[in-house]
Amino acid sequence: MILWLTNTHGRYRCLQRNLRCFLDQDFKGDSVMYVCNTGTPLKLPEDFVLPENKKVYIDNSSMMNFLTLGQKYIHALKMAKFLYPDITVITHADDDDIFLPNHLSQGSLGINMAYSRKQLAYKPYFSYFRERDPEGNVLIRKLHNNFEPSIFINVSHVLEHLYSKASIKHHLKWLNPLLEDNQIFVNPDGVSTLIYNWGDDWQTYKLSGKQQDTLGNYQMGQVLSKDMGKGILIPSEDNSYYYKQIENIK
Repeated sequence: MILWLTNTHGRYRCLQRNLRCFLDQDFKGDSVMYVCNTGTPLKLPEDFVLPENKKVYIDNSSMMNFLTLGQKYIHALKMAKFLYPDITVITHADDDDIFLPNHLSQGSLGINMAYSRKQLAYKPYFSYFRERDPEGNVLIRKLHNNFEPSIFINVSHVLEHLYSKASIKHHLKWLNPLLEDNQIFVNPDGVSTLIYNWGDDWQTYKLSGKQQDTLGNYQMGQVLSKDMGKGILIPSEDNSYYYKQIENIK
């Protein structure tokens, strides 16, 4: 089972799109979207129906009083593994990024290739980077970077190392050992499935954009992220607007 781990707070429109990305996945294996939400409590509609191979769990954790994003990730991963012990692979599906419908299927192929090479993680060499120019036009290009949401990792490795108690560099605690030991299969021919998104129509507070790994930065993100929704998480009707934007990007 692949874990699609999403942390969120006050980004309802982003979360709607993220849920639609998950529902659009063409992966035939088992997957679970685990949402750790610290904003207004959310639940799925009572008539919400999922395919047998997909699960969605919303963990409303507003009372947990996390002080960093890393603490939130530690809680979410441990709870997800407790509730779904069959999880073997994790991908970090940040709520403001966009994931193409083949994200999980390509990630599954990639991690199995990594295992065959005695490695513990996989990522394609390139991902898409989406931003806006000063006039507001959407710009998309392919880039090579760590792009943590593009990486598929053996969950035992992440559970062993966990996350640092930081809000920007929280992934480095599990990522650095992989890099140091050459344990990520970076496929130069891997299909790009992540759109790393800095170009939304609405304002989204970016912790990493402030370059300050401080409690104040984390708390400011909580204060300024006010798009809470009305208690029911309804997925976006259609994400093709985003998927089509990369069709001619080479």
